[in-house]
Amino acid sequence: MRILLLSLSVVASLAFGQDLKFCQTPRITEDQWRAYLAQVQATMRELKGDNKTIFVDEGMRVFRDDATKIVYSFTQPGHAAHPALIFRQPVVRDGKMFIRQTGCFAGKEEPFADWFRAYERLNKKISEEIQKQDP
Repeated sequence: MRILLLSLSVVASLAFGQDLKFCQTPRITEDQWRAYLAQVQATMRELKGDNKTIFVDEGMRVFRDDATKIVYSFTQPGHAAHPALIFRQPVVRDGKMFIRQTGCFAGKEEPFADWFRAYERLNKKISEEIQKQDP
């Protein structure tokens, strides 16, 4: 499991670009988690108008930068994987849409892995629905 998470984090951090310096390793400290949250909150404050979406749902704070389409999901107290975060971004490759994902955790690994896999299932479902609508 740890090798898989490390591989996903490294590949995804490269895929998201050099400006996104989150989750270089799957395990982080709580201080890093807080710093990542503060950085995303600061970025969201700088965005104008309808370029951002922020909501709290199911033990998470979720931020979406509509310009980059990156969705930042941070667990909150009470969430099984807390403290943890996952970043997702839709991309098109070879004419097909899929969702890149990376994440990291400062809490327990197994609840994070469960949350990560749940998002992977959601990503697959979203991608399949989009492919049905736009063959």
